[in-house]
This record gives sequence, structure tokens and C-alpha cells, in this order.
Amino acid sequence: MRRAALALLLLAAAAAAGERPRLDDGQRAALVRLVGDEAWKGMPPWRQRLVCERYARFLDAPPDKREAVERAGLRDWLLQTPEGDSIPPPLAEAVGRLPPPMRPLAQQFATVRLRQLRLDRSLSHLPFAERREIFLRLFPEPFVQETAREAYEDLRRREAKHFARMLRDELRDVPRGERRAAARRAIAAEEERVIERVRGDLDRLADANPERARRFVERFLAAEQENLRFVTPRQRELVRYAIRPEECPLVDPAFLGPPPGDPLERRLFESDFRVLARLDLLAEAGFPREIVLHLAGAGSPDDFLRAIQSLRRPPTPPGPPPSPPSR
Repeated sequence: MRRAALALLLLAAAAAAGERPRLDDGQRAALVRLVGDEAWKGMPPWRQRLVCERYARFLDAPPDKREAVERAGLRDWLLQTPEGDSIPPPLAEAVGRLPPPMRPLAQQFATVRLRQLRLDRSLSHLPFAERREIFLRLFPEPFVQETAREAYEDLRRREAKHFARMLRDELRDVPRGERRAAARRAIAAEEERVIERVRGDLDRLADANPERARRFVERFLAAEQENLRFVTPRQRELVRYAIRPEECPLVDPAFLGPPPGDPLERRLFESDFRVLARLDLLAEAGFPREIVLHLAGAGSPDDFLRAIQSLRRPPTPPGPPPSPPSR
């Protein structure tokens, strides 16, 4: 199993370096049979494209890599989420300290939280005017993995330049050829801070009442992942930002000016900020106007989540049409 897992990682790494492959009609039909017709039809279009791309890369891989993936479970590999399921060793250790029934949920929580914090950190390092443009490229509509990958590489380059500018004085005496490595070390230090933040979240779960911790993680994952009706990657991120817009790197925290000192005026100021920021973020997501207005006025993050959950309820079936008037 360890060799099979290694083969999966090697295959994924090779995929990141290559061109976007294509499937012919016969290969696509074989993929649908492998995945299952019902499962395939239940996927949003962006997810189908990701599975097609992954299957095409599997077909292009060397025979020994394909055999390893098949032994480990080809269908499961094809359907795994884009974020993957591995976490850094410090987080794996923190998950291991939780009660066994809680560990699978905590593993998912850590994986999602890492992705969130890494994205937010990288965007926050860019000049504010550049953030939304690259965010829209990271999560194109419709979602195309190649476009997202190119945007991610661009984001990495811009972030490296940010660190180079930030460290310019410290690197003044460092040979030019070594400056990029110094910027990478600075990025690695930022990554350690992200990992420590997630580990702190996991430690708080370990200290909490087990049932309350389980409910918290289940609600977090339900709000963050595919249980939402809004399933495109861009909408997923914008809904997340709308829960706590004060933490969103796409919203200028100073666009309403400095907050007032009076406590009552400050609460009103913060409420106005949340409403206006949510209007901006949810409109960017392309939601219908009535949904934007429904969600923007929610008060606390809990109120916002309850509003989201109300939108996920199935609509009430329409009643029978009215009878025509008798003559």
C-alpha cells in the first residue's frame, strides 16, 4: 500500500508538469462505465472535467504507475477531491491525539483549513488591486484545471516577488543567485505559521467536549464542501469569504473609512461593513438577486450559516393548478 500511495503521488506530480490531456469518445465512455452512470450524472460539470483530466493522465502514465494505481483503487483515485487527503506530519500527529471516531473528520477539517489559509495568505501578499483578478483566474467559470494551474503558478511567482521586495534590505549583501532561495525560506516560514494555526485549531478540538467538537467540524465541512447547493469552486470560496468578510483578502477593510470609537456606532459600522461586503462577494458569485439579499443581511456567522442551510432545503412542491371557474 505504501508503494501504491507513492505511485499516486508520482502520478500527480507528473500531471502538474505536463500538458492538459484529452479523452476520445471511447475513453470517455469507458470512464463513465468505471465511475458509474449515476455517480457521473450527479457531478457538476467542473468536477466531470477534473475526473476526465485525471483519467487521461492515468492512461498516459507508464505501465508500472498504472498498475500501482489500479491496485490501490482506480475509481477511488479518480473521485478523490482536488485537495487530496495528505496533511503535514505535525497535523497528522495532532489528528492522532483525537479520539479514533473523530479522526477522519479532523483529517478532512485540517485538509480544507490548510487550503483556505494558504490561499488567503498568498492573496494577502499581493497588492490589493491585483487580488481579485488572480482570484477569478484561480477559480474560472466554467472551471478549467489548466487555467487554474496557470493562475496558481502566476500567484506563486508574484508571492516570491513580494518576499523579495520585503527582504530587499536584508538581502542586500546576498549574491543575486541566492536571493530566490532566501525568498523561498521566507515563504517556508509563512507556511510554518499556517501549519501552527491549523494545529491550534486541532488542539482546541481535542480539548473540547467530543460531541460539540464533532458537531462543529461537521457543520464546518457541510458549509465548506459539496453539501452546499452552490457547488462551483469560485462560489464555494466566495460563500466562505461572505461568512466572515472581515477576514476576506478581496475586500478592502478600510473602504468605509476608520471605525468610530463609540461602541454603539462601531457595532453599526461593522454591521454595514458585513452587509456591503457580502453584497459585493455574493454578487461576484453570480447568485440571483433574491439570494444575495437574503444572505447579505444575516448578522453573525451563525446566522449566515443558518441562512445558507435554509437555501439548501428542497423547495416545497407546487400544489395542483387552480380549477378553471365554472360557467
